Amino acid sequence: MSTPETWDDIYGNFGNFNPVDQAFYDRLTNILSSELGSSSSILEVGSGSGILVSFFQKLGIFSVGMDRSVMPLKVAKSKFGASNLILGDMFQIPFKSNSFDVVWNEGVLEHFKDPTNLAACKEMCRVAKNLVIIAVPNKYTVWPVRKTLLKAVKKWPYGYEESYSPNRLKKLMEASGLKVEAIKGIRIMPPIKERKKFSDLLALGTLTLPLSKKSVENISKKSVRFEEKHELFTKLFGYEIIAIGRKKNLIPKIN
Repeated sequence: MSTPETWDDIYGNFGNFNPVDQAFYDRLTNILSSELGSSSSILEVGSGSGILVSFFQKLGIFSVGMDRSVMPLKVAKSKFGASNLILGDMFQIPFKSNSFDVVWNEGVLEHFKDPTNLAACKEMCRVAKNLVIIAVPNKYTVWPVRKTLLKAVKKWPYGYEESYSPNRLKKLMEASGLKVEAIKGIRIMPPIKERKKFSDLLALGTLTLPLSKKSVENISKKSVRFEEKHELFTKLFGYEIIAIGRKKNLIPKIN
């Protein structure tokens, strides 16, 4: 599995926000916002850069970010102005049961093998009042192939990582005490990067398309519209899948 030191190294070299990721975050915030009310509280477990912790704080939502590595928390505060940041372990989340309306993470569980991923999911369920939302890499896309190529040329910095099928994610969440209400897809566009110099063309060797800044911006804008219009296609072939699970003891019974 990835260690705290892995992420301290990554965030220790964190630059500025990458515009390539704008469409990804637009889609992600649209999905999360649809599940939140103005008085909701949300905890991101494994908050990384803290960009979404800050996003919800600016909307007036009580938003908390937790990470087990120090450097991501420093980046969250210095780069994105996030507050309510704590150092903590997702296997022992330092909050009482039913503390937050929504507990969620993105890009976290895939770094842990069975059954530790289940233990983490159960702990998220414990702290949630209502919903647990989890986003992980989709197994059925070109992205896992890209990861293999990056590992081959020793340019994969993220340590251990798995990809999930929608069914596997659903079973994991159900085993944690959740009823999965929906599974959606995120980021249908292929791996791209902004082309700044001639050597960026070498990215083609790892299935990454080096494009002009204008092309990156155009693709990003069109990507979000496409994903929201073609939900099934995005669920099947998007870079990530995101599942929305409700605690089973909150599901109304039908007589």
